[in-house]
Order: sequence, then structure tokens, then C-alpha cells
Amino acid sequence: MKVKITILPKKATVNPADKVVMEALHHLGYTQVAGVHMGRYLLIEGIDTSANDWENCLAKALLMTGHLSEVMETWKFEIVE
Repeated sequence: MKVKITILPKKATVNPADKVVMEALHHLGYTQVAGVHMGRYLLIEGIDTSANDWENCLAKALLMTGHLSEVMETWKFEIVE
């Protein structure tokens, strides 16, 4: 099974790339843009579940993201599908 996880910097984290993108959007005329938060995403494949059920897959993915957030403290993780 596959799980998509978005990874975004926590709000307290300053990411210079966010500012660059926002300034570029303003330069292009999108002055209403008040904030940009660039992120990443993971596509985790092959989560082993004996019954091939989504609930068990989701539980394992939540456990993985919990462990990742302990190691990568400035990022937040959200399962999107």
C-alpha cells in the first residue's frame, strides 16, 4: 500500500525559500499573497499490512511520522492519503 505524507516547516522555522517565492509572486502582480510555505512530500510504498487494509496501513504510517517528527524537529508531518 502507499501513503502520501506532506512535510512542512513548523511555523517557528524561518525558510528563506518561502520569502523568495512570495517576493516572486508579488513581482508577478499577485500582491494579495500574504504567505508562502514551501514543503516536501513523501510517498511511502510497501507498508506491509497482513490484511491489506487501509486502517492498519494508516496506523503504521502515523507511527512512522511520529518517529520522523522526533528526529526532524523543525518539520511537521501530515498524512494526506
